[in-house]
Amino acid sequence: MAPSTETSAPVETNSSSSGFGFISGDAPVAVVNTTPDISSAFDSLNNNSNGVELETQGVARGSVGSVGGVGGIGGVGEDAAQVSNQLQQHEASLEILEQQCASIQTIVYQFEEMRTQFLNAKSELAQLNGNLERLQSNGIDTVVVQHLNQASQDAIKSERKVLVKRISFLFDQISVTNEYMSKLTVN
Repeated sequence: MAPSTETSAPVETNSSSSGFGFISGDAPVAVVNTTPDISSAFDSLNNNSNGVELETQGVARGSVGSVGGVGGIGGVGEDAAQVSNQLQQHEASLEILEQQCASIQTIVYQFEEMRTQFLNAKSELAQLNGNLERLQSNGIDTVVVQHLNQASQDAIKSERKVLVKRISFLFDQISVTNEYMSKLTVN
């Protein structure tokens, strides 16, 4: 059987702008190799016991040494099936590393999205503070009650007092949130 010519799925891009400086300006989406049967590339090696296929692929039969510090490839006296088995083991290790890389990329890209949301939230919090100040100074504090009878004035003042306490509590929440956000290091 001939080696498979399929490759991994194309890298998709995310439309959001990236602060990590990706070449395209967009963060790629992590993609794990989707070749349905990667071991098919080794089928011809497993069926070929004379080692000719290995020699034509640049792995000389009978060479001494190791590749990548993990086991010897082509040791004296090994046949093509053994060498093929070693390559398949290395391929399995490579697939694990590819999956780990894809997992790390996913975390990085999720962080990038959260970083963007965080920066937007920081801006929105400042806007919220300004809107609350305007509500208090141009809204609640401007309600006139002097022209009402005493019972109505007392009821309105009581309602306004509750609103002022709620505004004060919300200012405290904005302040605590802003202080906490300023301690986080997100550029």
